[in-house]
Amino acid sequence: MLKELKKRHSPLLFKKKAISKKKLERCLQAAQWTPSCSNMQPWKLVLIEGPRRIAKFAEAFPRGNQWCLKAPMIGFIVSKPKLGCIMEDNSNLEYFQYDCGMVMMSFITQAMAEGLQTRQMAGYYEKKVKKILKIPASYRVIVAFAIGYEEKLKDHKGELHPRLLERIKTTKRTRKPLKEIYSLNKF
Repeated sequence: MLKELKKRHSPLLFKKKAISKKKLERCLQAAQWTPSCSNMQPWKLVLIEGPRRIAKFAEAFPRGNQWCLKAPMIGFIVSKPKLGCIMEDNSNLEYFQYDCGMVMMSFITQAMAEGLQTRQMAGYYEKKVKKILKIPASYRVIVAFAIGYEEKLKDHKGELHPRLLERIKTTKRTRKPLKEIYSLNKF
């Protein structure tokens, strides 16, 4: 699996090609089997497909994430604290967001196995997403994402915003050295 994870990246260009129902179902099954605190499974994946439906979310994304409106599918992970574990003996630590991160990782790992790519986004307007989807006030939109078949820059037809083009050309996938992300027997 390490080999596959090293290949994972977050593209900014997607082909218009629709995602097959079977591939999507396997991604959702991976999400379904994600571990969670006390098996609470506090997430709901809300998926939007098709250009007309996705276009309704234009006001929900800032300029820097408008590229996602061209993906064949976008999605949101939605939850609320009461759906997950709340550890009262640990300063009321709420685990629902951690569990939602776990489900996203399961979903994107299966997507990679299906030949799909995803890009998660923190840049969205939660109130606007909630309004468009009629999500109850007690819920939070934890993350937004786009999913589809990656389109390489050399294959792209049409204009790209200069800033987007610059991001595609200059973004390098790097990781901190291991010694910076863990410690053993002490902080």
